[in-house]
Amino acid sequence: MDAFFQVASAKLGGNPTAEQLKIVASILSSYPCALLFKLIPAKQTQMKHLFSILVTSYIMTSVLHYYRGFFHISLICLFTWIWMKFYKGSNGPWINFAVIMLSMSICHLQRQWGGYDVDDSNDYSGTLMIATVKLTSFGFNVADGRTKNQAVLSTYNKRMKVERYPTLVEFYGWMFFFGGFLVGPTSEFMDYMRFISMQMFEVKGKIHAPSPVKQTLFLIAKSLCFVAVIVTVAPYYNSADVSSAAFADLSFGKKLIYLQVAAFTSRCKYYVAWLLSEAACVLCGFGFNGYNASGKARWDRFTNIYVRKCEFSQSIKEMLDHWNIGANRWLRYYVYMRITPPGQTGGASSTLITYAVSALWHGFYPGYYLFFLSITPFQMLARHIRRTFRPLVMIPGTKSPKPVLKFFYDIAGIILTMSIVNILSAAFNLLYWQPAITVWKQIYFIHYVVGIVGYAIWNITNRPLREYQKKREAKAISQYTRPPTPPMEEKTSPIQQKY
Repeated sequence: MDAFFQVASAKLGGNPTAEQLKIVASILSSYPCALLFKLIPAKQTQMKHLFSILVTSYIMTSVLHYYRGFFHISLICLFTWIWMKFYKGSNGPWINFAVIMLSMSICHLQRQWGGYDVDDSNDYSGTLMIATVKLTSFGFNVADGRTKNQAVLSTYNKRMKVERYPTLVEFYGWMFFFGGFLVGPTSEFMDYMRFISMQMFEVKGKIHAPSPVKQTLFLIAKSLCFVAVIVTVAPYYNSADVSSAAFADLSFGKKLIYLQVAAFTSRCKYYVAWLLSEAACVLCGFGFNGYNASGKARWDRFTNIYVRKCEFSQSIKEMLDHWNIGANRWLRYYVYMRITPPGQTGGASSTLITYAVSALWHGFYPGYYLFFLSITPFQMLARHIRRTFRPLVMIPGTKSPKPVLKFFYDIAGIILTMSIVNILSAAFNLLYWQPAITVWKQIYFIHYVVGIVGYAIWNITNRPLREYQKKREAKAISQYTRPPTPPMEEKTSPIQQKY
C-alpha cells in the first residue's frame, strides 16, 4: 500500500507527498464508515462511541503507521479526562491547557529536529494539533459547567458547558470520532453528545434528520476542483521549488507570478483535506446546524474554510477570519476571551498573547514566525488605510458606496492583499529562515517596500483626508437636516379676490 502512494506522489512531482496522499485516502475511507455509522440504532450510543474508537485506531496504526502518535494522543486524552474529573480548582483548565500545549510543543520539536520536513512518514503533529484544540477546550467547558456565576459566560460557552462528566468511553468516542480526527475540523464535546443522542435533530419533540446527500456531493465536487488544480498546476508551480535554481533564473515579473500561483496551489491541499473531511461529517449527520430563516437545513457546523472569501479577500483580517475557522473559534473563545477580564474589551496584551498561542500551536519553524511577524504590520496598515481612504468612496452621510470608486477600491484591496499574503506564504511553506530570505531577496523585498511606501502615504495623507472627510460629512448632514423651504404664498388676481 505504501508503494502505491509513493508512486502516485512521484507522478505528481512530489507535491502532495506520499504521506499526504495516505491522509487523503484515510479521509475518503471515512465515507463508508459514515454510512455504516448511520446504520447503528439511535439508542445504541455506546456502540457509536466504540465504532469511532475502533475505526480511528485502525487508521492510525494499520494505515498511517502512527504508532507513537496513537500512544501520545491516547495518553494525553487520559490525562485530561482524569485531571478535569478529580481536580476541581479554578486553575484546573489552565493547568490542563499548559500540559497539553507542552506535550504538543515536544511533538513539534521532535518533528523539527527529526527531519520530518523531509520525511513526514512519522509526522502526526497535524492530528495532535486537532487533539490539542479539543482537549484544551474541554477543560474550560468542564469548568464552565461547575462555575456558580453563569452570568460571566458568553452565550456560546453556556451552550458548550459540560454539566455531567462523561464516561471514559464517551470521552474517547468524541476524541477519536472518525470525522475530522486527522485534519479537522474540530468539534465541541457537547455538540458531539447532542449528535450521538440525536437531540441535535429534535424538532417539536420528534427526531427529524434531513438528508445530507446533496450537501455531501456538493462538498466532494468542490474538493475535486482543487484536486484538479493540484494535479495539473502544482507540478509546475510548487511552493517547495521557489528556492531552486530554476526559480532564480526567472525574470522579476515571472517570479512574482510564480509566487502567487505556488501559494494558491499550496492552499489547495488544505482546501481538499478540509472539504473532504467536512463532507464526511455531513454525510454521517454531524454537520447539521439547524435550519435557516426559510426553513432550509444548514450543514455548516464543520465549515472550516470559505474559499471565495479567502482567495478574494479585501484585507488580511478578512482572509484570516475565513481561514481555518475552527482554530480561530478556539483562539477566540478559549484564549482571547479567557485572558480578558469579564465585562472588559481585550486590549493589546490579550491580542499579543493570542497571537503567541497561535504561533506556538503551529510549531517552532523559523518560517512560521517570519510569516506571523511580517503579516501583523500589514494587517495594521490595512486597518489604517481602511479608516482613512474607505470613507472617500462612500456617499457622504450614508452607508451607500459610490459604485465606480468603490469597485476600484475593492479591486485594489484584493490585489494588494492577496499579493502580499502569497509572497509572505513562501516563508510559511519553506519553514526555514534562509530559503525564505533568499526568495524575498530575489524579488527585492518588494512586499516590504510596498508596506513602507503604504505607511508613508498613510502618514502624510491621514490628517488632511480625515479633516476633508469631516467637512464632507458635516455638509451632507446639514443638507439632510436643513428645514424644508416653506411654500410660496399664491398671488391672487383682483378678479379672484372679488369672487
